[in-house]
Amino acid sequence: MDNVDRTLIDAGVNAAKQRAQQDFAGGPPELPPTFIEAAERILKQWPHDLSPRFIKLVVELGAIAAMARIKYQHPPLTDDESFAFLGHCASFFNSFKHR
Repeated sequence: MDNVDRTLIDAGVNAAKQRAQQDFAGGPPELPPTFIEAAERILKQWPHDLSPRFIKLVVELGAIAAMARIKYQHPPLTDDESFAFLGHCASFFNSFKHR
């Protein structure tokens, strides 16, 4: 959607890095370089406006998942998996749809 701002994505990534610093034993792995572009692309495909706080939260959670997959040697998230996650989050956190 058009309201996806790169600064919101960056804020979500920064929150994920801070959380991962505390939660990953031995420190977090580097976030895949393609994560930010993929997050932006997937969020822009969503057919409805998303609140800024929702964008930051879903990017934070997605970034943590991406780092965990690297840390534990799982395959990277696909766009389809990420879009499905976004859909579930948008349905579950329906209050985040409101400004």
